[in-house]
Amino acid sequence: MGTFIGIDLGTTFSVLSAYQDDGKHEIIYDKERFLPSVVFFDPSGEVEVGAIAVQALELDSDNVVTQIKKKMPQNDSFTLDFYGSSYSPEDISSFILMKLIKGAEKKLGKIEQATITIPAFYNDIAREATKNAALKAGITNPTIISEPVAAALYYSRTKNMNGKVLIYDLGGGTLDCSIVQIDGDNVEVLGTKGDSFGGTDFDNKVYGLINKQHLEQKGSNIDSDLDSAAKRQSQKTESLKKTLDERDVSSVFPSGEGRFPIEISKTDFESEIQEYILKSEIIIETLLDEINLAKNDIDEVVLVGGSTRLPLFQQHLKDCLGKQELVTTVNVDEIVSLGASIYCAIANRDDQSATQSEDLGDAKLADVVNHYYGTEVFDKNQNQMINSIMINKNEKYPLTFTDQFYTMSDTTTLNCTVTQSEIKTEDLKFTEIIAKTSLEDLSGERQEGLPIDITFSIDENMILVCSYKDELSGKDIVIEKNLNPR
Repeated sequence: MGTFIGIDLGTTFSVLSAYQDDGKHEIIYDKERFLPSVVFFDPSGEVEVGAIAVQALELDSDNVVTQIKKKMPQNDSFTLDFYGSSYSPEDISSFILMKLIKGAEKKLGKIEQATITIPAFYNDIAREATKNAALKAGITNPTIISEPVAAALYYSRTKNMNGKVLIYDLGGGTLDCSIVQIDGDNVEVLGTKGDSFGGTDFDNKVYGLINKQHLEQKGSNIDSDLDSAAKRQSQKTESLKKTLDERDVSSVFPSGEGRFPIEISKTDFESEIQEYILKSEIIIETLLDEINLAKNDIDEVVLVGGSTRLPLFQQHLKDCLGKQELVTTVNVDEIVSLGASIYCAIANRDDQSATQSEDLGDAKLADVVNHYYGTEVFDKNQNQMINSIMINKNEKYPLTFTDQFYTMSDTTTLNCTVTQSEIKTEDLKFTEIIAKTSLEDLSGERQEGLPIDITFSIDENMILVCSYKDELSGKDIVIEKNLNPR
């Protein structure tokens, strides 16, 4: 019988948990309960992950990678070079996963299956990259789940919670909001929305305040290379930020020559991050609008992620949603990983122990589509190519949708594309082509205006199937895309 692994692959820290065959949930680690998601490429050729990599920030920051999670949605051409070798974001993420896995295997034995969490707004590139990183780390059977949904699974099983719940997950580099319907052991996702900001962005604001005072008092920046300096000072800025949770003023001694104390006030810090409060409010209101809910429809607001400890964000949520109390716990940094281990068990029911099977019962998770999917078509009225939406974001799946289009000329070849977008738009600038092919050698008397039937469907395993059929010739072509890599 299995031990099921959940991994929160975070922007600043990563966590591994296990759902044991005796039904216990536990964070598993070697030396660091929260592994810093920091990778150091040593001149000797060694790759260090965690505390050693953090220590290297001070002396050799150019060979240290931080916040690689923010680069996961980049295209395949993005790489980082160290000592003559190139590394993609998935390569670097695999080093972090490998460190977690090897540490856990000392206590659990060989690990081959695990669930890795991702932000709900991740595009297809980032989802695939996360799966590949897991495979490179030696996980032969990885599954993927979004971070807020993993948190919802954990809360549904550990808290007596029912109704419509907003999962507000603010971590080191991402904000994820999901609204779920919890009924006993069953979790149904109603909608998701997010953005790529979090605690590291707040740290950068702190660093900006520190550097501003340094410039005023010394007439120069802390370092001529501000980005490099911010990376080196990251531990100090994060510590100062946390201190401001409880104090009105805190001080720091920046590294370098001529060190002197710099004081930062809570008022100045909160003023600097107001833009993120506004972004958060827009995300929540847009999400509610997308799924036709009002603020008073939300029964509970659940806090997930270390950055939700900031009093400013807690007050923002109370004001925004009219709540007197928020649901939180001391281990907000661990909830996503723990929920992922539960999902790993649900996804591998045949491997459950009798205790796990009794514990989970018939628990179900119903998710929604997290992007818009469409196809490129020519619009005569606009005299240009546009994006035609076939599947809307936050639709429940499985689902199927068919629409009829028409040929724009007597061509014997049809170009078929599948687009993905964060927003509902006809503008192709805001879409990404995730698949394309062509339907060729069409027979019959070709002319403008012949019908083409296009069908998009997503099955229960999140396999997107796109069919393009020429009615005159009867020929068709099918594109398949796995939206939730396994």
